[in-house]
Amino acid sequence: MGIYLPAIPILARVFNASITEINATISVFMVVLAVAPLFWASYADYGGRKTLYMISIPIYTISNILMAALPANIAALFILRIVQAFGAASVISLAAGTVADITEPKRRASAMSIVLLGPQGGPVLGPILGGALVSANWRWIFGFLAIASFVIFLLLVFCLPETLRSLVGNGSVYAESSWVTRPQFRQPCVVDSSKFPKPPRPTLIGLFKLLREPPLLFLSLNSALLFAAYYAMNVTLSPFLQTEYGFSAAEAGVAYLAPGESFRMLPSLEDQAPD
Repeated sequence: MGIYLPAIPILARVFNASITEINATISVFMVVLAVAPLFWASYADYGGRKTLYMISIPIYTISNILMAALPANIAALFILRIVQAFGAASVISLAAGTVADITEPKRRASAMSIVLLGPQGGPVLGPILGGALVSANWRWIFGFLAIASFVIFLLLVFCLPETLRSLVGNGSVYAESSWVTRPQFRQPCVVDSSKFPKPPRPTLIGLFKLLREPPLLFLSLNSALLFAAYYAMNVTLSPFLQTEYGFSAAEAGVAYLAPGESFRMLPSLEDQAPD
């Protein structure tokens, strides 16, 4: 989402829409991004991780190609932003599942911290890249995302084997394999299902049951409020800087380093604070 932010005033002019309407395209993106991972997660433990990567990333890529190529139309922008978020949402659940498949429990926190560099660093570094791209042409924002996601898709197809343990066990079937794997849309089961059973399918009811635990409920509410406040500030910052202070799109993008630096400093300050 971050790469999109410096372009908000420009998109409002191009699409003949208000800032509020362009902000609404971010809102629908975030709503879908919050809900859609449940859909992908419900199939990831049955059909396999790689299969869903090979379905969802093309959805994301195609939506970006269409936004970069189609004539400016606000209704089309809303629809394609929903499709874009639906495709992007898979990575949230699939990445965590892939890490759990290939990493022993004591090392998962470190592995997940690397995975989370993307969603945590994107809102900070994305606006810088978006500001540079929109200075050339706003369509390059979506063009860049299409190119980047297509490269990632190729890497996943040719370098990522299936990791779901109920299909391939502990991965010993790949012991003699090279870095490049044979493209395969669906991995057949090659292990004893009694030793590697499928996990239960996640459901909305199951998630709501988890929220009955007070620690989980308070942590979830705390994270939700923090992210809501952070993204509310991020969405308004670029239009404010460009309209009130005369910043260019590129300058507005660089301004997002300020809140990003505060997030970088917080962990070190917390480590120094007494328990």
